Parts: sequence; structure tokens; C-alpha cells
Amino acid sequence: MSRTYPSLVLRGSKLARSGYFSPLFAAILGSFTFAYWFPGQLPRDSASQYAESLSGHITDWHSPIMGRLWALLEPLAGGPWSLFALNTTLYWLGLAAIAEALRRSGRATLAVLTLLGGASPLFMFFNRQIITDVGLASAFIAAFGVTFWFRYQGRSLPAAAWIFITSALVYGTLVRTNGAFAVPPLIFYACGLRPRIASPKWLCLCVGMSIALIPLTIAANRSVLGAANSGAVQRLQIYDIVGIAYRTGDYNEIRAAAGGVPTQLSHCYSPVLWDTLMHLQCDNLWYRLPPPGTPARAEIGRLWIRAIIDHPIAYALHRFEHFNIETFFMVPPAPQCVSAPELHDCGPAQTEAQRTLKSVPLTYADYLLKNPVVWPITWLALAIALAVFSRDDESELATAAGALLASALIYGAAYAAIGIAMNVRYFYWTILSTQTAAIMLLFHPFESKNLRTFLYVLGPVVVIVVIGYVFRFGAIDLFVR
Repeated sequence: MSRTYPSLVLRGSKLARSGYFSPLFAAILGSFTFAYWFPGQLPRDSASQYAESLSGHITDWHSPIMGRLWALLEPLAGGPWSLFALNTTLYWLGLAAIAEALRRSGRATLAVLTLLGGASPLFMFFNRQIITDVGLASAFIAAFGVTFWFRYQGRSLPAAAWIFITSALVYGTLVRTNGAFAVPPLIFYACGLRPRIASPKWLCLCVGMSIALIPLTIAANRSVLGAANSGAVQRLQIYDIVGIAYRTGDYNEIRAAAGGVPTQLSHCYSPVLWDTLMHLQCDNLWYRLPPPGTPARAEIGRLWIRAIIDHPIAYALHRFEHFNIETFFMVPPAPQCVSAPELHDCGPAQTEAQRTLKSVPLTYADYLLKNPVVWPITWLALAIALAVFSRDDESELATAAGALLASALIYGAAYAAIGIAMNVRYFYWTILSTQTAAIMLLFHPFESKNLRTFLYVLGPVVVIVVIGYVFRFGAIDLFVR
């Protein structure tokens, strides 16, 4: 008889088992978050977006739906904190609904862990920011939580729940352009369909639905929300064109798009981020493009497709190197200071010491702040392992976790094709949904659960972490230049 892994059991007090525990605990945590971080932090992009909302001139460079919602709430709130309050409310509402459904089924342990997990320092750090990533994650966890509350108890969703879930899913999809990649599994789950995350056909259906939603979101931003065309979609296209040209020496598409080639392309292109294209080192390439909305600007899309078809291997290498950096996988410490120190806080700009990472404090800080808990690749590996682990489980809990994992993986993997910068927050939804699914699955009493199960799930994660640290401790910049 196999030695079973001891279950984590929190006997707790009567309060932990009562109907007041989940909503009360979530309300306390949410109130603390709101009061401690009030009025929220407004990063540069969000500040620009807030200014647009006040002016009444909304563009699709940022999230149009955030701008319109800000403008609508401005008379009531008198400041940008209104969306901070909205995000905080949706976030803890979703987690409270999940926890309460688990508690009602007799799984007090999972309920407590779900709420405590939502209060982790990583999430608290990002939840203070009024950004699209937090808006997406808050809306989606709220929609999932309300769906789960009914589905897990075997109850039908009433009309009011459908209205809330639909509104939250629409908002989450529109608040970030790539929200379309996360929403299909959540839609299927809300409709009562069982996600088959291990099925290639089911995953292809989700991906196909995501791709079909992208032009619809663009149309909604411009037609329904009245956002002006800023040419933001060309950020990805021109970044890929430059990346392909860097590897092949074929400058035809750059010349056709911008009327010329940057003087020093080798110092212009960075696999870390696209922002160098807006600076002097790239001869201000971005600002030499035709005006947004013109036929010449739209032609960049055709040039982009032609560059990919003509040089598929160069395109694949460009995408692989960027995704590797964006997920913090096989990189040296502080890869941004190797590739683009002039655009980051790397000490004396462009000094040789910074480029070769001889700045000990910076390196140590990167080890501490960019530890495996915030590596997106760690969470993607965990999501894959959990999906494989639970593929044969037909329980309602595994079904719900499967929807979260499918959403996490498709959303995170999509950055392999659409990523243009490096930041943990881009994978916020992937991290939140994977953690929530992990709590459901790893502490759920499967009959086959034992120590080997945990090793099976965590083994791939350990391998990823070891490889990552080999590159960091060795300062190996094989995929960073």
C-alpha cells in the first residue's frame, strides 16, 4: 500500500466553518488593500490614459474601455481611484465566491487557502496599481468566482448572475487587447461545458475563438467606444519586421514601411522590448512611419506578413528569444541592462561595467526581486504539469480548475507571438489563475494522491528553476544581446 501524502487540514474555529467566514475574511482583506494603498498607484501609461479620459479624446493606444469608464465615474469619484476601488471589489468578490462555494461543500481548507493565496505579497504589490493587467485579472476572477459558486453547488445560473458574468467577461476582454486569449475557456465553463485541456481539438477551438475575437475587440473599441486609431497594432508588426531584418539583412520591409533603415541596426534592435524603435539609437524609426489610419500605415500589416513568410526561421528565432526573456527563463541577471541599459535604471548609462553585469548590487537585487516566484515561466510550467496531472479527473472541482488552467496557458503562451516588452505584470492573470487552480487540485483529496503526485507536478517546475539559475549564476547571455 502506497504511503499517502498527509492532507493539509485546517480545523480552525467555528468561524472558519460558518457562512460568515469567506465573505467576512475577503471583506477585511479587500478593505485593508483599499485603505492601505488608497488612492492607488497610477503608472505612466495609466496616467496618460486618465488624461485622455478627462479630455474626452480617447485613442486605442491604451484601453478605451478604461478611459470611458473613468470619464463616467469621474463626477462621482473626482479622481482615478474609482477604478482602483472597482478592481479591488471585483478581485475579492471573485475569491470570496470561490472560497464560499468550497466551504459549503465541506472544504474549509481550500476556502482558507484560496483567500490567503489572494493576499500574497505578489498580488498585493500589483493590486495597488491601476493598470489594465489588474483590471483584466480582477474582472475574470470575479466572473469565474460567480460561475463557480453556482456550478460547484449544482445550481443553475440565474439571469442576474448571467448579466454580471457577461459584463465582467466583456470588460476583461476589452480592457487589454490580448484579453481575447484568456476568455474562451471561461465562456465555455460559464456555459456548463467541460474543458478538455489535454485535447488538442479543444485547445485549437479556444485559440481559434481567441483569434476571431481580436478584430471584434478592435471594432468595439473604435465603433462602440469611439476610440481613435493610434496605429498601436503596428508596434508588434514593426518590431517583428526589425527583428527579422536584424537576423537576415533583408531591409526591404523596413525601407517600405519607414522610408529608410536605421543607421546602426545592431544597436537598434533589442530582443527585450520594442521601445528602442522610438529612440535616437533607432533614428526614431517609429515616428517616421506613415500617419495612423492612412493606407500607407495599413500597408505595414502586409509587409509584416510578407517578412514572416519570406523568413520563417528568422521570425521564429526572434519570437523565441523575446519569449524566453519575457518569461524570465534562460537569461542572465538583469537582462534589460545587457540589452538596453539606456532605457532602464541600470546606473551609469551604457557603461561597460553595466553591460557585463559587474555591478554587484544590481545583480543581487535581481536575484532577490526576480526570484522564481515571479518568473512567468515557473507558472507556465506549473500550469502544464497541473493540466497533465488532472487530465483524467471528471470531478466538478477539476473541471473548474481545468478552465482556469486553459485560460492561464493560452493567455500566457500567446505572448510568444504578440509579446513586445518584458514585465511580470503581463502574466498577472496567468499567475493568479494558475495559483487558484493549484490550490484546488493539490489540496483536493484525490484517491491517488501521495508524495509522488506532488513530485510529479513540481518536478518540471524544479527543472525550470535549476536551468534558470544556471543562466543567472553563470551570467550566460546566450539569448540576450
